[in-house]
Amino acid sequence: MTAADVSASASSAKDGQLTIFVTVGTTRFDSLVRAVVSQRFLRALARTFPPAPGQNSKHWIKLVVQYGTSPISDVLTAMDAASVDAGSEIVPEPGLRIVNGRRVYQSGANIPGLDPGRTGTLPGMRIRTAANPMRQDDPRGTVDRMFDSIVQEAKAVAGTSSAATTASQQQNITVEAELDCGVELQLFAFSPDLKSYIESADVVISHAGSGTILDTLRVRPHPPALVVVPNTSLMDNHQVELAEALGNDGFLTVGSEDSLVKDVARAREATHAPFPDFDPARFTSLVDEVLLL
Repeated sequence: MTAADVSASASSAKDGQLTIFVTVGTTRFDSLVRAVVSQRFLRALARTFPPAPGQNSKHWIKLVVQYGTSPISDVLTAMDAASVDAGSEIVPEPGLRIVNGRRVYQSGANIPGLDPGRTGTLPGMRIRTAANPMRQDDPRGTVDRMFDSIVQEAKAVAGTSSAATTASQQQNITVEAELDCGVELQLFAFSPDLKSYIESADVVISHAGSGTILDTLRVRPHPPALVVVPNTSLMDNHQVELAEALGNDGFLTVGSEDSLVKDVARAREATHAPFPDFDPARFTSLVDEVLLL
């Protein structure tokens, strides 16, 4: 998003809109991404945090999701709560294709080798570029580039090409959906600076990456409530250890994909301990101690 969009997000939060930022950094955390765009989570979120009296009840929750390297086709087809409206640039035709057991949306039916014949439906949604400006050297529209990205993923799954270009194709794409349950949803893959999103959020839901955790806990004067969901699929499970250690010290709330709405409620109600500011003198001392060992 541009600075203006982030500023608008902050303003909407001050006006009473609950802003939740979900981030997985530069990693792939499919289960968390699928959980936060699912109908179960979105509708439970709206029920748990209803609009305040007199508040605009159309979209009183703003959910911004940075989904990292999770496949955009999987992200889109997990959005079972979206609905088609007059502003949609993608409509549910030709529909969903199952490619080697994976759900992929295609822009046309005549893509060789990618349609085994089983079809489904994909909810329509708006795709805009306002939040992530298109590259000046790319004259094509956002929808075309979105489809390019999805088709490249499908070809990689089918073994007919490499998926190496997918991440760069997704850099300037933002998906927006306005859901009838009261949630305004934005999704993007990457951003050079996630701190602006963190600072404008009321709640941050994050993987247990140390950089994101520190960036959130060190927001001043009032850091957002932080829910950390460890990626238990990682080999060493170091994220579990880090999250539990900081959770036990009262700095954050440790959550899971299955209990996210309850975790957000706990985080908002809790009084978390203030996280200490970075102390360069202490850091230098620790380095000296290590070097002298």
